[in-house]
Amino acid sequence: MGSQEWPAALRKETPIITANVNGTVQTFNVTDVVSMVLRTLVGRAEAFHGQPITHAVLAVPAYFTDAHRAILHHSARLANLTLLRILTEPTATAIAYGLDHSQSASDEERVLVLDVGASASAALLEINDGVFDILARVRDRKAGGRALDERIAGYAQATHIRVSGKGREGILGEAQMTVLRGRAEEAKVALSTQCKVVIDVPTNDGTVFSVGLARDEFVAISTSVFEDVMQCVEEVLLEANVTASDVDHIILVGGSASIPRFSELLSKRFLGRPPLSAPHVRPEEAVVYGAALHTRHFTLPKEDDFICCVDITPLAFGIEVPDGVFAVVLPQNSLLPNSKTKSFNLTEGEIRVFVGHGQYTNDTYFLSSLELPKPFGGEVQVRFDVDQAGSLTVFATNSAGRSTSTVIQPSPESSAASARILAELEATASRDTARVQVQYASRVKFAAYRAELERFVASLPADHVDRRSADMLVDIIDATEVWMSENLYLVDVDALQEKMMSTEQLIRLGMFGFRLGISYDDSRTEL
Repeated sequence: MGSQEWPAALRKETPIITANVNGTVQTFNVTDVVSMVLRTLVGRAEAFHGQPITHAVLAVPAYFTDAHRAILHHSARLANLTLLRILTEPTATAIAYGLDHSQSASDEERVLVLDVGASASAALLEINDGVFDILARVRDRKAGGRALDERIAGYAQATHIRVSGKGREGILGEAQMTVLRGRAEEAKVALSTQCKVVIDVPTNDGTVFSVGLARDEFVAISTSVFEDVMQCVEEVLLEANVTASDVDHIILVGGSASIPRFSELLSKRFLGRPPLSAPHVRPEEAVVYGAALHTRHFTLPKEDDFICCVDITPLAFGIEVPDGVFAVVLPQNSLLPNSKTKSFNLTEGEIRVFVGHGQYTNDTYFLSSLELPKPFGGEVQVRFDVDQAGSLTVFATNSAGRSTSTVIQPSPESSAASARILAELEATASRDTARVQVQYASRVKFAAYRAELERFVASLPADHVDRRSADMLVDIIDATEVWMSENLYLVDVDALQEKMMSTEQLIRLGMFGFRLGISYDDSRTEL
Protein backbone atom coordinates (compact mmCIF):
# COMPACT_ATOMS: atom_id res chain seq x y z
CA MET A 1 0.00 0.00 0.00
CA GLY A 2 0.95 3.70 0.08
CA SER A 3 2.70 3.26 3.45
CA GLN A 4 5.62 1.67 1.61
CA GLU A 5 5.87 4.63 -0.75
CA TRP A 6 5.99 7.24 2.02
CA PRO A 7 9.49 8.42 3.04
CA ALA A 8 10.80 6.54 6.07
CA ALA A 9 11.59 9.66 8.13
CA LEU A 10 8.01 10.88 8.14
CA ARG A 11 6.52 7.39 8.28
CA LYS A 12 8.10 7.00 11.72
CA GLU A 13 6.15 10.06 12.90
CA THR A 14 2.74 8.73 11.81
CA PRO A 15 0.68 5.86 13.25
CA ILE A 16 0.30 2.55 11.40
CA ILE A 17 -3.15 0.93 11.24
CA THR A 18 -3.54 -2.83 10.83
CA ALA A 19 -6.88 -4.09 9.48
CA ASN A 20 -8.39 -7.31 8.21
CA VAL A 21 -9.58 -6.64 4.66
CA ASN A 22 -11.55 -9.54 3.14
CA GLY A 23 -9.58 -12.06 5.19
CA THR A 24 -6.18 -10.45 4.49
CA VAL A 25 -4.29 -8.52 7.12
CA GLN A 26 -3.09 -5.20 5.67
CA THR A 27 -1.27 -2.20 7.11
CA PHE A 28 -2.11 1.43 6.37
CA ASN A 29 -0.54 4.71 7.38
CA VAL A 30 -2.13 8.15 7.51
CA THR A 31 -1.54 8.87 3.83
CA ASP A 32 -3.28 5.65 2.83
CA VAL A 33 -6.35 6.49 4.90
CA VAL A 34 -6.50 10.11 3.72
CA SER A 35 -6.10 9.06 0.07
CA MET A 36 -8.97 6.56 0.51
CA VAL A 37 -11.15 9.34 1.92
CA LEU A 38 -10.24 11.61 -0.99
CA ARG A 39 -11.00 8.90 -3.54
CA THR A 40 -14.39 8.28 -1.89
CA LEU A 41 -15.27 11.98 -1.95
CA VAL A 42 -14.13 12.34 -5.54
CA GLY A 43 -16.17 9.29 -6.55
CA ARG A 44 -19.33 10.74 -5.01
CA ALA A 45 -18.73 14.13 -6.63
CA GLU A 46 -18.11 12.52 -10.03
CA ALA A 47 -21.31 10.50 -9.71
CA PHE A 48 -23.24 13.68 -8.90
CA HIS A 49 -21.74 15.85 -11.66
CA GLY A 50 -21.33 13.12 -14.26
CA GLN A 51 -17.79 14.17 -15.19
CA PRO A 52 -14.26 13.37 -13.98
CA ILE A 53 -12.61 15.43 -11.23
CA THR A 54 -8.84 15.82 -11.35
CA HIS A 55 -8.09 18.92 -9.21
CA ALA A 56 -8.89 19.86 -5.62
CA VAL A 57 -8.73 22.68 -3.06
CA LEU A 58 -8.56 21.52 0.56
CA ALA A 59 -9.32 23.45 3.76
CA VAL A 60 -7.41 22.44 6.88
CA PRO A 61 -7.28 23.61 10.52
CA ALA A 62 -5.11 26.67 11.11
CA TYR A 63 -2.74 24.71 13.37
CA PHE A 64 -1.69 22.30 10.59
CA THR A 65 2.08 22.14 10.26
CA ASP A 66 4.34 21.50 7.28
CA ALA A 67 4.23 17.80 8.16
CA HIS A 68 0.42 17.74 7.97
CA ARG A 69 0.50 19.52 4.61
CA ALA A 70 3.16 17.17 3.25
CA ILE A 71 0.88 14.25 4.12
CA LEU A 72 -2.02 15.90 2.29
CA HIS A 73 0.08 16.50 -0.83
CA HIS A 74 1.25 12.88 -0.84
CA SER A 75 -2.29 11.58 -0.22
CA ALA A 76 -3.64 13.70 -3.08
CA ARG A 77 -1.06 12.19 -5.44
CA LEU A 78 -2.07 8.68 -4.33
CA ALA A 79 -5.69 9.62 -5.07
CA ASN A 80 -4.69 10.88 -8.56
CA LEU A 81 -5.58 14.45 -7.66
CA THR A 82 -3.75 17.68 -8.41
CA LEU A 83 -3.85 19.70 -5.19
CA LEU A 84 -4.23 23.32 -6.28
CA ARG A 85 -4.14 24.93 -2.86
CA ILE A 86 -4.45 24.23 0.84
CA LEU A 87 -6.54 26.88 2.62
CA THR A 88 -6.78 27.34 6.36
CA GLU A 89 -10.32 26.88 7.69
CA PRO A 90 -10.52 30.44 9.11
CA THR A 91 -9.58 31.83 5.69
CA ALA A 92 -12.18 29.65 3.96
CA THR A 93 -14.77 30.81 6.50
CA ALA A 94 -14.00 34.49 5.87
CA ILE A 95 -14.36 33.90 2.11
CA ALA A 96 -17.72 32.18 2.69
CA TYR A 97 -19.01 35.29 4.46
CA GLY A 98 -17.84 37.54 1.63
CA LEU A 99 -15.13 39.31 3.59
CA ASP A 100 -12.76 39.01 0.63
CA HIS A 101 -14.95 41.68 -1.04
CA SER A 102 -16.05 43.71 2.00
CA GLN A 103 -13.40 46.43 2.03
CA SER A 104 -11.59 48.98 -0.04
CA ALA A 105 -8.04 48.37 -1.13
CA SER A 106 -6.63 50.67 1.56
CA ASP A 107 -8.53 49.27 4.55
CA GLU A 108 -7.42 46.60 6.98
CA GLU A 109 -10.02 44.46 8.69
CA ARG A 110 -9.54 42.07 11.58
CA VAL A 111 -11.79 39.04 11.74
CA LEU A 112 -12.22 36.67 14.68
CA VAL A 113 -13.35 33.18 13.65
CA LEU A 114 -14.62 30.92 16.45
CA ASP A 115 -15.15 27.34 15.28
CA VAL A 116 -17.14 25.20 17.72
CA GLY A 117 -17.21 21.70 16.28
CA ALA A 118 -16.37 18.56 18.23
CA SER A 119 -13.58 20.68 19.73
CA ALA A 120 -13.10 24.45 19.80
CA SER A 121 -10.64 26.68 17.96
CA ALA A 122 -10.28 30.42 17.47
CA ALA A 123 -8.27 32.37 14.91
CA LEU A 124 -7.72 36.04 14.27
CA LEU A 125 -7.29 37.10 10.64
CA GLU A 126 -6.21 40.38 9.14
CA ILE A 127 -7.49 41.08 5.62
CA ASN A 128 -5.84 43.79 3.56
CA ASP A 129 -6.21 44.19 -0.20
CA GLY A 130 -7.22 40.57 -0.66
CA VAL A 131 -4.39 39.25 1.53
CA PHE A 132 -5.48 36.92 4.36
CA ASP A 133 -3.00 36.97 7.21
CA ILE A 134 -3.44 34.73 10.28
CA LEU A 135 -2.32 36.78 13.28
CA ALA A 136 -2.98 34.14 15.93
CA ARG A 137 -4.67 30.77 16.41
CA VAL A 138 -5.69 28.76 19.49
CA ARG A 139 -7.48 25.45 19.93
CA ASP A 140 -8.83 23.39 22.84
CA ARG A 141 -9.47 19.72 22.15
CA LYS A 142 -11.44 19.29 25.39
CA ALA A 143 -13.95 22.09 24.73
CA GLY A 144 -16.72 22.19 22.15
CA GLY A 145 -19.62 20.08 21.01
CA ARG A 146 -18.37 16.73 22.26
CA ALA A 147 -17.93 18.11 25.78
CA LEU A 148 -21.50 19.49 25.66
CA ASP A 149 -22.80 16.05 24.63
CA GLU A 150 -21.04 14.50 27.62
CA ARG A 151 -22.59 17.07 29.99
CA ILE A 152 -26.08 16.31 28.74
CA ALA A 153 -25.52 12.54 28.89
CA GLY A 154 -24.09 12.85 32.41
CA TYR A 155 -27.06 14.95 33.50
CA ALA A 156 -29.55 12.42 32.11
CA GLN A 157 -27.69 9.52 33.73
CA ALA A 158 -27.47 11.25 37.13
CA THR A 159 -31.17 12.19 37.00
CA HIS A 160 -32.11 8.59 36.19
CA ILE A 161 -30.03 7.25 39.09
CA ARG A 162 -31.43 9.82 41.52
CA VAL A 163 -35.09 9.49 40.55
CA SER A 164 -35.28 5.74 39.93
CA GLY A 165 -33.45 4.84 43.13
CA LYS A 166 -31.97 1.77 41.43
CA GLY A 167 -28.37 2.90 41.66
CA ARG A 168 -25.72 3.05 38.96
CA GLU A 169 -24.65 -0.61 38.77
CA GLY A 170 -26.44 -2.76 36.20
CA ILE A 171 -28.76 0.00 35.02
CA LEU A 172 -26.73 1.80 32.35
CA GLY A 173 -24.11 -0.33 30.58
CA GLU A 174 -21.68 0.68 27.86
CA ALA A 175 -24.16 -0.08 25.07
CA GLN A 176 -26.81 2.06 26.72
CA MET A 177 -24.34 4.89 27.33
CA THR A 178 -23.39 4.87 23.64
CA VAL A 179 -27.05 5.24 22.71
CA LEU A 180 -27.48 7.93 25.37
CA ARG A 181 -24.60 9.98 23.99
CA GLY A 182 -26.24 9.95 20.58
CA ARG A 183 -29.51 11.12 22.08
CA ALA A 184 -27.65 13.78 24.06
CA GLU A 185 -26.27 15.18 20.81
CA GLU A 186 -29.77 15.23 19.33
CA ALA A 187 -31.01 17.06 22.43
CA LYS A 188 -28.22 19.63 22.12
CA VAL A 189 -29.23 20.36 18.53
CA ALA A 190 -32.92 20.56 19.44
CA LEU A 191 -32.24 23.01 22.30
CA SER A 192 -30.90 25.49 19.74
CA THR A 193 -34.46 26.10 18.60
CA GLN A 194 -36.59 24.69 21.44
CA CYS A 195 -36.90 25.71 25.06
CA LYS A 196 -37.13 22.16 26.38
CA VAL A 197 -36.48 18.59 25.22
CA VAL A 198 -37.15 15.11 26.56
CA ILE A 199 -34.32 12.56 26.54
CA ASP A 200 -35.18 8.87 26.58
CA VAL A 201 -32.59 7.02 28.68
CA PRO A 202 -32.27 3.29 27.77
CA THR A 203 -31.61 0.85 30.65
CA ASN A 204 -30.41 -2.72 30.97
CA ASP A 205 -33.76 -3.95 32.27
CA GLY A 206 -35.51 -2.97 29.02
CA THR A 207 -37.35 0.05 30.34
CA VAL A 208 -37.03 3.61 29.06
CA PHE A 209 -36.60 6.46 31.50
CA SER A 210 -37.50 9.95 30.26
CA VAL A 211 -35.56 13.01 31.45
CA GLY A 212 -36.63 16.58 30.70
CA LEU A 213 -34.00 19.22 30.03
CA ALA A 214 -34.74 22.93 29.63
CA ARG A 215 -32.43 25.31 27.78
CA ASP A 216 -31.51 27.25 30.93
CA GLU A 217 -30.70 23.95 32.68
CA PHE A 218 -28.49 22.98 29.73
CA VAL A 219 -26.64 26.29 30.02
CA ALA A 220 -26.23 25.83 33.77
CA ILE A 221 -24.75 22.31 33.58
CA SER A 222 -22.45 23.36 30.71
CA THR A 223 -21.13 26.62 32.18
CA SER A 224 -17.53 25.44 32.37
CA VAL A 225 -17.61 24.24 28.74
CA PHE A 226 -18.86 27.64 27.55
CA GLU A 227 -16.12 29.29 29.63
CA ASP A 228 -13.48 27.02 28.08
CA VAL A 229 -14.63 27.96 24.57
CA MET A 230 -14.56 31.66 25.41
CA GLN A 231 -11.12 31.12 26.90
CA CYS A 232 -9.95 30.32 23.34
CA VAL A 233 -11.20 33.76 22.32
CA GLU A 234 -9.33 35.45 25.16
CA GLU A 235 -6.12 33.61 24.34
CA VAL A 236 -6.23 34.44 20.64
CA LEU A 237 -6.79 38.14 21.42
CA LEU A 238 -3.90 38.07 23.85
CA GLU A 239 -1.59 36.25 21.41
CA ALA A 240 -2.43 38.74 18.63
CA ASN A 241 -2.08 41.67 21.06
CA VAL A 242 -5.44 43.20 20.13
CA THR A 243 -8.51 44.24 22.11
CA ALA A 244 -12.17 43.50 21.46
CA SER A 245 -12.63 46.95 19.95
CA ASP A 246 -9.88 46.20 17.39
CA VAL A 247 -11.91 43.34 15.91
CA ASP A 248 -14.10 44.38 12.96
CA HIS A 249 -16.05 41.15 12.41
CA ILE A 250 -16.91 38.11 14.51
CA ILE A 251 -17.79 34.81 12.81
CA LEU A 252 -19.20 31.82 14.67
CA VAL A 253 -19.14 28.51 12.78
CA GLY A 254 -19.14 24.77 13.41
CA GLY A 255 -21.73 22.16 14.31
CA SER A 256 -22.50 23.79 17.67
CA ALA A 257 -22.57 27.37 16.34
CA SER A 258 -26.37 27.45 16.40
CA ILE A 259 -26.43 27.17 20.22
CA PRO A 260 -27.75 30.60 21.32
CA ARG A 261 -25.45 30.79 24.34
CA PHE A 262 -22.35 31.11 22.15
CA SER A 263 -23.82 34.08 20.28
CA GLU A 264 -24.81 35.70 23.58
CA LEU A 265 -21.31 35.32 25.04
CA LEU A 266 -19.61 36.64 21.90
CA SER A 267 -21.97 39.60 21.68
CA LYS A 268 -21.32 40.46 25.31
CA ARG A 269 -17.55 40.13 24.92
CA PHE A 270 -17.45 42.29 21.77
CA LEU A 271 -19.35 45.30 23.05
CA GLY A 272 -22.82 44.23 21.92
CA ARG A 273 -21.86 43.28 18.36
CA PRO A 274 -23.38 39.92 17.32
CA PRO A 275 -21.56 37.40 15.10
CA LEU A 276 -22.02 37.81 11.36
CA SER A 277 -24.89 36.01 9.69
CA ALA A 278 -25.51 35.27 6.03
CA PRO A 279 -28.70 33.69 4.63
CA HIS A 280 -26.74 31.60 2.12
CA VAL A 281 -24.24 30.19 4.64
CA ARG A 282 -24.96 27.43 7.15
CA PRO A 283 -22.41 27.68 9.99
CA GLU A 284 -21.60 23.96 9.87
CA GLU A 285 -20.91 24.21 6.12
CA ALA A 286 -19.08 27.55 6.02
CA VAL A 287 -15.60 26.05 5.62
CA VAL A 288 -16.40 23.84 2.64
CA TYR A 289 -18.54 26.59 1.09
CA GLY A 290 -15.66 29.07 1.34
CA ALA A 291 -13.21 26.54 -0.15
CA ALA A 292 -15.61 25.97 -3.04
CA LEU A 293 -15.90 29.72 -3.62
CA HIS A 294 -12.14 30.00 -3.64
CA THR A 295 -11.90 27.69 -6.66
CA ARG A 296 -13.00 30.66 -8.77
CA HIS A 297 -9.48 31.96 -8.14
CA PHE A 298 -8.24 29.43 -10.68
CA THR A 299 -10.72 30.48 -13.37
CA LEU A 300 -10.17 34.26 -13.20
CA PRO A 301 -7.74 36.13 -15.45
CA LYS A 302 -4.50 36.81 -13.62
CA GLU A 303 -5.16 40.56 -13.38
CA ASP A 304 -8.49 39.87 -11.62
CA ASP A 305 -7.00 37.45 -9.12
CA PHE A 306 -6.72 39.53 -5.95
CA ILE A 307 -7.05 36.86 -3.25
CA CYS A 308 -3.82 35.87 -1.55
CA CYS A 309 -3.89 33.42 1.34
CA VAL A 310 -0.87 34.06 3.55
CA ASP A 311 0.64 31.29 5.63
CA ILE A 312 3.15 31.59 8.46
CA THR A 313 6.28 29.80 9.58
CA PRO A 314 5.33 27.37 12.38
CA LEU A 315 8.84 27.59 13.87
CA ALA A 316 11.80 29.99 13.87
CA PHE A 317 14.78 29.79 11.50
CA GLY A 318 18.25 30.78 12.66
CA ILE A 319 21.93 29.97 12.91
CA GLU A 320 24.26 28.61 15.56
CA VAL A 321 26.54 31.11 17.29
CA PRO A 322 29.22 30.40 19.94
CA ASP A 323 28.29 28.17 22.91
CA GLY A 324 25.59 26.44 20.85
CA VAL A 325 23.18 29.36 21.10
CA PHE A 326 20.30 29.42 18.59
CA ALA A 327 20.29 32.93 17.07
CA VAL A 328 16.94 33.56 15.40
CA VAL A 329 16.97 35.31 12.03
CA LEU A 330 13.40 34.62 10.86
CA PRO A 331 11.05 34.51 13.90
CA GLN A 332 8.27 32.01 14.49
CA ASN A 333 4.91 32.96 12.95
CA SER A 334 6.56 35.13 10.26
CA LEU A 335 4.45 35.69 7.16
CA LEU A 336 5.24 33.70 4.02
CA PRO A 337 6.93 34.74 1.81
CA ASN A 338 9.43 36.71 3.90
CA SER A 339 12.99 38.01 4.09
CA LYS A 340 15.03 38.93 7.17
CA THR A 341 18.64 40.09 7.56
CA LYS A 342 20.80 40.16 10.70
CA SER A 343 24.44 40.90 11.43
CA PHE A 344 26.72 38.61 13.46
CA ASN A 345 30.35 38.69 14.56
CA LEU A 346 31.54 35.23 13.49
CA THR A 347 35.03 33.82 13.72
CA GLU A 348 34.34 30.50 11.97
CA GLY A 349 33.97 29.96 8.23
CA GLU A 350 30.94 27.63 8.54
CA ILE A 351 27.39 28.81 9.17
CA ARG A 352 25.04 26.11 10.49
CA VAL A 353 21.29 26.66 9.86
CA PHE A 354 18.61 25.35 12.23
CA VAL A 355 14.83 25.42 12.61
CA GLY A 356 13.03 25.17 15.92
CA HIS A 357 12.17 26.91 19.16
CA GLY A 358 14.48 27.35 22.09
CA GLN A 359 17.60 29.03 23.33
CA TYR A 360 20.09 26.39 22.17
CA THR A 361 20.54 24.45 18.94
CA ASN A 362 20.36 21.17 20.89
CA ASP A 363 16.61 21.82 21.11
CA THR A 364 16.25 22.53 17.37
CA TYR A 365 16.68 20.66 14.07
CA PHE A 366 19.73 21.02 11.84
CA LEU A 367 18.84 21.95 8.24
CA SER A 368 22.08 22.63 6.39
CA SER A 369 25.33 24.58 6.46
CA LEU A 370 27.26 26.88 4.14
CA GLU A 371 30.90 27.93 3.94
CA LEU A 372 31.80 31.61 4.08
CA PRO A 373 34.35 32.85 1.55
CA LYS A 374 37.63 34.04 3.03
CA PRO A 375 38.63 36.12 4.89
CA PHE A 376 36.90 34.76 8.01
CA GLY A 377 36.10 36.85 11.06
CA GLY A 378 34.40 40.18 11.59
CA GLU A 379 30.84 41.20 10.88
CA VAL A 380 28.79 38.85 8.67
CA GLN A 381 25.43 39.79 7.10
CA VAL A 382 23.07 36.79 7.10
CA ARG A 383 19.83 36.94 5.10
CA PHE A 384 17.04 34.36 5.17
CA ASP A 385 14.55 34.33 2.27
CA VAL A 386 11.64 31.90 2.52
CA ASP A 387 9.03 31.55 -0.23
CA GLN A 388 5.32 30.64 -0.12
CA ALA A 389 6.11 26.92 -0.32
CA GLY A 390 8.55 27.07 2.61
CA SER A 391 11.75 26.83 0.53
CA LEU A 392 14.54 28.65 2.37
CA THR A 393 17.49 30.44 0.76
CA VAL A 394 20.31 31.57 3.05
CA PHE A 395 22.72 34.30 1.97
CA ALA A 396 25.89 35.22 3.88
CA THR A 397 28.20 38.16 3.13
CA ASN A 398 31.55 38.55 4.92
CA SER A 399 33.31 41.76 5.96
CA ALA A 400 35.03 41.95 2.56
CA GLY A 401 31.72 41.95 0.73
CA ARG A 402 32.08 38.40 -0.62
CA SER A 403 28.87 36.34 -0.61
CA THR A 404 27.72 32.76 -0.65
CA SER A 405 24.30 31.14 -0.51
CA THR A 406 22.48 27.83 -0.25
CA VAL A 407 18.92 26.69 -0.95
CA ILE A 408 17.17 24.45 1.59
CA GLN A 409 14.05 22.69 0.34
CA PRO A 410 11.38 21.34 2.74
CA SER A 411 11.94 17.62 3.31
CA PRO A 412 10.05 14.82 5.05
CA GLU A 413 12.79 14.78 7.69
CA SER A 414 12.52 18.51 8.48
CA SER A 415 8.70 18.35 8.38
CA ALA A 416 8.74 15.42 10.81
CA ALA A 417 11.15 17.28 13.11
CA SER A 418 8.93 20.39 12.99
CA ALA A 419 5.89 18.30 13.91
CA ARG A 420 7.79 16.77 16.84
CA ILE A 421 9.02 20.16 18.12
CA LEU A 422 5.54 21.67 17.83
CA ALA A 423 4.07 18.73 19.76
CA GLU A 424 6.61 19.30 22.52
CA LEU A 425 5.79 23.02 22.59
CA GLU A 426 2.08 22.26 22.84
CA ALA A 427 2.74 19.87 25.72
CA THR A 428 4.61 22.59 27.67
CA ALA A 429 2.22 25.42 26.83
CA SER A 430 -0.02 24.71 29.83
CA ARG A 431 1.93 27.19 31.99
CA ASP A 432 1.07 30.15 29.80
CA THR A 433 -2.48 28.84 29.41
CA ALA A 434 -2.82 28.74 33.21
CA ARG A 435 -1.78 32.41 33.41
CA VAL A 436 -4.39 33.42 30.85
CA GLN A 437 -7.04 31.33 32.62
CA VAL A 438 -6.39 33.17 35.89
CA GLN A 439 -6.62 36.51 34.08
CA TYR A 440 -9.85 35.47 32.36
CA ALA A 441 -11.37 34.20 35.64
CA SER A 442 -10.51 37.50 37.32
CA ARG A 443 -12.15 39.49 34.51
CA VAL A 444 -15.34 37.45 34.81
CA LYS A 445 -15.51 37.79 38.60
CA PHE A 446 -14.55 41.45 38.67
CA ALA A 447 -17.08 42.27 35.96
CA ALA A 448 -19.80 40.73 38.13
CA TYR A 449 -18.65 42.66 41.20
CA ARG A 450 -18.40 45.89 39.22
CA ALA A 451 -21.97 45.43 37.92
CA GLU A 452 -23.24 44.76 41.45
CA LEU A 453 -21.47 47.84 42.79
CA GLU A 454 -22.91 49.97 39.97
CA ARG A 455 -26.42 48.77 40.88
CA PHE A 456 -25.72 49.55 44.53
CA VAL A 457 -24.42 53.06 43.74
CA ALA A 458 -27.38 53.79 41.46
CA SER A 459 -29.73 53.19 44.38
CA LEU A 460 -28.04 55.77 46.62
CA PRO A 461 -28.14 59.60 46.75
CA ALA A 462 -25.23 61.37 45.02
CA ASP A 463 -23.72 62.63 48.32
CA HIS A 464 -24.10 59.35 50.24
CA VAL A 465 -20.89 58.12 51.95
CA ASP A 466 -21.46 54.56 50.76
CA ARG A 467 -21.46 55.83 47.19
CA ARG A 468 -17.90 57.10 47.60
CA SER A 469 -16.86 53.84 49.27
CA ALA A 470 -18.28 51.82 46.40
CA ASP A 471 -16.39 53.99 43.92
CA MET A 472 -13.19 53.24 45.83
CA LEU A 473 -13.84 49.51 45.47
CA VAL A 474 -14.32 49.95 41.73
CA ASP A 475 -10.96 51.77 41.62
CA ILE A 476 -9.38 48.81 43.42
CA ILE A 477 -10.82 46.44 40.81
CA ASP A 478 -9.51 48.62 37.98
CA ALA A 479 -6.05 48.81 39.54
CA THR A 480 -5.91 45.03 40.04
CA GLU A 481 -6.84 44.35 36.42
CA VAL A 482 -4.10 46.72 35.23
CA TRP A 483 -1.60 45.03 37.57
CA MET A 484 -2.51 41.56 36.28
CA SER A 485 -2.17 42.66 32.66
CA GLU A 486 1.23 44.24 33.31
CA ASN A 487 2.54 41.29 35.34
CA LEU A 488 0.93 38.43 33.43
CA TYR A 489 4.28 36.98 32.37
CA LEU A 490 6.48 38.61 35.02
CA VAL A 491 5.24 36.63 38.05
CA ASP A 492 4.22 33.02 38.53
CA VAL A 493 0.68 31.68 38.38
CA ASP A 494 0.42 31.43 42.18
CA ALA A 495 1.17 35.16 42.52
CA LEU A 496 -1.52 36.00 39.96
CA GLN A 497 -3.99 33.73 41.77
CA GLU A 498 -3.10 35.28 45.15
CA LYS A 499 -3.57 38.82 43.79
CA MET A 500 -6.97 37.92 42.37
CA MET A 501 -8.11 36.20 45.58
CA SER A 502 -6.90 38.98 47.90
CA THR A 503 -8.70 41.60 45.81
CA GLU A 504 -11.83 39.47 45.70
CA GLN A 505 -11.77 39.10 49.50
CA LEU A 506 -11.40 42.85 49.92
CA ILE A 507 -14.31 43.55 47.56
CA ARG A 508 -16.54 40.95 49.25
CA LEU A 509 -15.63 42.36 52.68
CA GLY A 510 -16.44 45.87 51.51
CA MET A 511 -19.80 44.78 50.08
CA PHE A 512 -20.58 42.91 53.30
CA GLY A 513 -19.78 46.10 55.19
CA PHE A 514 -22.30 48.03 53.09
CA ARG A 515 -25.01 45.63 54.22
CA LEU A 516 -24.03 46.21 57.86
CA GLY A 517 -23.76 49.98 57.43
CA ILE A 518 -19.94 50.04 57.68
CA SER A 519 -18.14 52.29 55.18
CA TYR A 520 -14.59 53.21 54.22
CA ASP A 521 -12.95 55.87 56.36
CA ASP A 522 -12.03 58.60 53.89
CA SER A 523 -8.97 59.64 55.90
CA ARG A 524 -7.52 56.12 56.28
CA THR A 525 -8.91 54.52 53.08
CA GLU A 526 -9.65 51.33 54.97
CA LEU A 527 -12.65 49.62 56.46
